[in-house]
Amino acid sequence: MDSQSSKRRSQAAEREKLAFALRVAGMTYAQIAERLGVTTAGAYKMVKRVLERTRKETDEAADELRRLEVERLDALLLTLWKSATSGNLGAVDRVLRVMERRARLLGLDAPTRQDITSGGETLKVVLGWGDDHADT
Repeated sequence: MDSQSSKRRSQAAEREKLAFALRVAGMTYAQIAERLGVTTAGAYKMVKRVLERTRKETDEAADELRRLEVERLDALLLTLWKSATSGNLGAVDRVLRVMERRARLLGLDAPTRQDITSGGETLKVVLGWGDDHADT
């Protein structure tokens, strides 16, 4: 019985992969549904499940890569720390660069706020070069 349910899950996963491939190829959900003998909602759900699994796998891979990169930065920091805390200004600069990279990687820094207003003035939008640059 267990092998039967395992076989059904495997077949369902293969059908979902096919539904996804058909969607990537440009088929509508209605066309996928007709091709696979399911409802349009069923075709949508099949594609959605593949996308969710792919997103989860991608997120997990990115988390692993981020963890590895943090370990590398920590190792670099460890080798530089004694020299930096002893007053070597070059090592201090390198420590700060490693720390900045680590903070960016982990999202520790607050976002930089940018003022994109015009200070209350009316903005003039220039769409072309104008007459002065007609030949350029």
